[in-house]
Formats: sequence, structure tokens, C-alpha cells
Amino acid sequence: MFESFEVFTNAVKAFQTAASEDGLSSLFTITDSENDRVTSVTATAIQSCEILWSGDKAALVFATAKPPTTATHSSIGVYFCSFVTVLDVELATSCAS
Repeated sequence: MFESFEVFTNAVKAFQTAASEDGLSSLFTITDSENDRVTSVTATAIQSCEILWSGDKAALVFATAKPPTTATHSSIGVYFCSFVTVLDVELATSCAS
């Protein structure tokens, strides 16, 4: 639970994707293949996180990360839709793109 959209955005910016073992870190993981070897690579940290749109009760937040892949240069973007309840902000849904 977050007090505001700005607090949520700051929490996403501070999220250490590679150090976390929860499901959220999987959104910032990509498959890398080099020399017929396929591995999963997780970004080490969030590169940017911005509120794209916000209203009284909802906000659209976009976060990016750059996993250290070797075969290609990669970037991952994730949209978060946050909704305000009467007393707080909750992460309602996320969608990797």
C-alpha cells in the first residue's frame, strides 16, 4: 500500500530487480542466447520510472530497465496501473511489454 502515486513511483525506482526473489522481478527478466546457450537475464536495477498520466483515482506508470544481455542490447518496459482507494494507493495490475 502506498500513500500516493509519487510514493509508488519512488518505490519502483528503488526496487532492486536482480536482488529480489518475488514475482515482480520476473517482469524485468529477458531471455538471452549466445553460442546456442540460452539463459534468463534479470536487470540489476530500474533505469527510469515516470507517471505518464494520473487522475484523482488512477495513474499509469511506466518503468524501464536494461538487463545486461550479451547477445543483443535489450531494454524492458513495464506499465503499471495504480488505483486509489479511499485511504491509499494499491498496485492493481501490471503488464509487461
